[in-house]
Parts: sequence; structure tokens; C-alpha cells
Amino acid sequence: MGSIVSFINQKGGVAKTTTAINVASQWAKEGKKVLLVDLDPQSSATRAIFGDEDFEDTIYDVITGEVQAQDAVVFSEAFGIDVIPSEIMLSGIEISMSTKFGRESILKRALAEIKEEYDIVVIDCSPSLGLLTVNALIASKDIVIPICPEYFSLMGIDLILETLKSIKNGLGHTINVRGIIISKYRNRRIVEKVIQDLRANYTIPVFNNFIPESIAVEEAHHKHLPVNEFSPKNSGGSCFGKSCTGNVELKKHNPLFLDSTQPVGDKLITNVELLDASLAPGESLYLEVTDSFGVQQKFALKTVATKKSVRHSAELWLNQNEQIKYRFILISAGAELLSTAEKTALAGGAISEKWDPATALKASAAPKAKKTTPKAPKSSEIKKTASIKSQGLLGTAQDYQQMKFLLGELE
Repeated sequence: MGSIVSFINQKGGVAKTTTAINVASQWAKEGKKVLLVDLDPQSSATRAIFGDEDFEDTIYDVITGEVQAQDAVVFSEAFGIDVIPSEIMLSGIEISMSTKFGRESILKRALAEIKEEYDIVVIDCSPSLGLLTVNALIASKDIVIPICPEYFSLMGIDLILETLKSIKNGLGHTINVRGIIISKYRNRRIVEKVIQDLRANYTIPVFNNFIPESIAVEEAHHKHLPVNEFSPKNSGGSCFGKSCTGNVELKKHNPLFLDSTQPVGDKLITNVELLDASLAPGESLYLEVTDSFGVQQKFALKTVATKKSVRHSAELWLNQNEQIKYRFILISAGAELLSTAEKTALAGGAISEKWDPATALKASAAPKAKKTTPKAPKSSEIKKTASIKSQGLLGTAQDYQQMKFLLGELE
């Protein structure tokens, strides 16, 4: 009970608030009792949920100690969650907080009792790494980092990780980074490059459900509704839901990860049996998978040798009912040597194939039969033949050959 998760990114415009309120709403739909704390002076979460409604008690009053946290709670029927709203006065509170003893843990102490009344508490942080955000981190067990797949977002992750390190070293508080949520996703080459760099440079898991850029998200804000309520068929709404389905605490949802200790979704078992014994030195077998978002990854398969064959296998965890494209690739000295034809598979099923790379290599290396094409006549020959035709001298094929011989002799 009382797990606290902060949604944090010091860079603005990354759909942090959108992600926080929609994930919180999805948890509520699954029967969890959820509290959302709006810790952003811009009050974006408060406005998205309640519109222009004003509140007598806010998180500002809770931090200053004027009211207890439970007295500032307001219920949102549309989102199905409790909310502690924010206000513009919060923008100057860090000055007064800085003079107080234990200033980094003011929010933690304020939420200490009320958090036990909820399954999960979601904190929507301000787009900064100031004292308010530090308070959110100290109060939290886990954080989630929403980012847009762009260059500057990658730079911001380093600052967040450095802040977490400083908190651990200076205050002895360890915070678990549950994952990165890709927001405002567009299927562009540069976007895929940023996501690949993200996976290559950081050990933080990336949630499998990218939140696509959609006008329905902004329209839902104006209607003060969750995206999946405003537009149930919208891909953005379904992705918010899948990001946390069945979990009070966000679990790893890394795209197509192998042998996970925290599986999410449906398992896809893959097996390919090599019929020509084992691989040659320097050769390795990979599974190339393209997921439903067009993201492509390669995985080295585990090898199990028997007397009759060599089997290569892996277990992938995918989103429920997700369909992928796959092919097996034989790689030698770092270069692709041979591959099977691309096929499709569905999460929750199994892939089982038999493959004989040696035979396929022989077939690809066999010399191809040369095509014989009639030799085209020379331009001078065509002209002479046309001249003969015009004079009525060309009749049978034998006549043509005789005339051709004579013309050759004349030349």
C-alpha cells in the first residue's frame, strides 16, 4: 500500500502531465485507489482534469503546513481519482522552503499518513530540478521519465540521473527508475535513431507502448476527460492503458526483451532447428524482429545441441495480441550471410522452423544459367535489308541468308 511514483522531466513539452493523468486514470479503472498530486506551479494537471475551477486548499497549503493533505483532496468523477490540486502560488514556495529544517523531505512528511489510504500515489512534477522536484523524489519509491524522441530529451536524462545519484550520496535515499515512456511518437527515421541511441546508451528500460502524437490528446484536455474515455478507439488512449495494465507498480516493458525477470504481456516462444549440425566458427544465428511500431531489433539466440540437430531458441515478451514480423539471420564475421524469408507471428503463440543454411548457401552460390538472346543485327545490316525489301528481292528465309552472304562479301 502507498507506493509513490513521480513522473519527472525537467524539459517541458514532453507530455509529462498528459502521461501522468492518463496513467493514473487507467489504474483507477483497474480498481486501484489512486491519488494524483499536482506539484507543478503551472497547474497543468489540475486544469486538464477540472478546467478553470478554483480550490480553497491546494498542495501549496499542504507544503506550508496550513492544512493536512487529506483536507486538500478533491475527487474527479471523470478520471476516477483523487487529486490534490495546484496553484500559481507554488511558483514562489521554494524560497520559503529553503530556510526550513529538513527542506528536502517536507512533501514526504506531508504525505506520510495519507499515502496509506491509497494503492498508489502519482506525483506530476514541475519541469525543473529544483527543490520542489527534489521533494517529490525524496517522497517517491519509483520514477517514470516521459520523453519526446528528440536530441535534447536525451541530454536531459543525464541531468535526472545525476540528480538521483546526488540524492543517494547526500541523503541516502535510493530511487528506482522504472522506465522511460516515449511520447509524441512519430514514425520517422530520425525518431527511430533517437530511440536506438536511448537503448544503446542507457540501461533504463523503455516502455514498449510509445504514445503516438495525436490531436485527440489535446481535444481530451479541452473536454477534461481521459484520452481513452474521449476517444476509445484512439491509439494514444490504448497505449496509455497498456503502459500500466495489470500493475500497481510499473514493471519493465522493454520492447521485445528476452528472458525478462519481470514479464509483461504475452510470451512468444521461438525455435529454429538447424539441419546441418552446428554453426561454423565465426558464425552466429540471430532473430530479427520488427514490432507493431516498425521498430526493428536483432537478438542472438541460445543454442541447444542434440545428437540429431542443433536448436536455437528464445522467449520474447510482447504486448498482448501484438503482431510482429520476423526472420532468422545467419551472420558470419559481423556480416549477414543468409536469412529466411520474413514471416509474421502473434504474441502468445510459438515459432518453430527447420532451416538448412548449408543447402541454401549452395543454392545461392550455384552458377546461374546464362540466358541466350538473339544477337541484334547491325544498323548497317538493317538498312540494307530494308533496301532489299523495298525492291521486292527478299522472299524466303533462304533468300535472306543468300543476300546476307553477298552483302558480307561486298563489305
